[in-house]
Amino acid sequence: MRKGKFFEQGDEGNSDEDQEPLSKNYEKGDFLDWDYATSREFWIKVHEKQSEGLSWSRAMNEVRVERLIQNYKVNGELDGEDPALVMLKRWPASRRYRESPDKLPGLEKLVHEKQNEGLSWSRAINEVRVERMIQNYKECGQLDSEDPALVMLKQWPASTQYKNRPDKHPGLEKLVNQLLGVLLESELNSGNRYESFRDKRDKTEKTLLHYAAELGFLHVTKTLVKRCPPLLAGFTRSQLGSHKRAMLPVELALTGESDGVASYLKTVVALLDQMGNPHWPYLPKRKDKYVSKEEKEGIEGVWKTIPEDPLNYYFYYAILDILMCDK
Repeated sequence: MRKGKFFEQGDEGNSDEDQEPLSKNYEKGDFLDWDYATSREFWIKVHEKQSEGLSWSRAMNEVRVERLIQNYKVNGELDGEDPALVMLKRWPASRRYRESPDKLPGLEKLVHEKQNEGLSWSRAINEVRVERMIQNYKECGQLDSEDPALVMLKQWPASTQYKNRPDKHPGLEKLVNQLLGVLLESELNSGNRYESFRDKRDKTEKTLLHYAAELGFLHVTKTLVKRCPPLLAGFTRSQLGSHKRAMLPVELALTGESDGVASYLKTVVALLDQMGNPHWPYLPKRKDKYVSKEEKEGIEGVWKTIPEDPLNYYFYYAILDILMCDK
């Protein structure tokens, strides 16, 4: 896969040298530097500003203006390249907008189409990005090592932009969590594929939850546990040569001192250990002591309404047990 494939053109290496000078973009009619606007660097900066309390639209506009100012300085601060003059004079006069004033750049057009379907702006933009990631993944031969979920949880954090930069991890986690949420609802997760997905290139064959636990990504961990609960019980592969035993995600979180993730996973595992299956013999011991047929139908009817959700079983069981004891 060529570098930057998942983020479309303009993301190669995430360095300023990879972006064309603004004047060249003008010649192509690409005044808004859309290569940059679809890059990983752009969206990470947007999410960082969002985490500071800015609205989605304000965050995007600030990042775009910062880019315009940067390009203006790179081009020698020529008056003809001043961002304000460019926006009010050159953009409206361009062939792109002169001939088709209602024409939107490709990405925004796709986003607005999804908005028209009732989606929020952020959800629409995330769906468009995930669709492109899936498309590029397929074009690359559907290699497991290039799976979008694995790329987000393994390759992105290890990139030069985020490696040894813990201050940037909150913004990265927020972006990964939003995109992963969309991905888990996509065709790539048909048949709950990610519940058994493993990184075959890793000697220990980690699951997605192992990577999230190692990174200390609490929100991503919660998303994976909710959507793919079997990952909780997934072990890594033991390594005989290095005497490394197989480990659960919660153990990797403890080893990596990811306290928040470790505490959450320990709580979930503890609840599952106490889980009672609401069927005989766990159904009320007074099964043969119902006062009436109505009482039997009422109590057993309530049990049947409980969803097959192990994270909620224990609480339902405790509440119903109390109600029945009161009788």
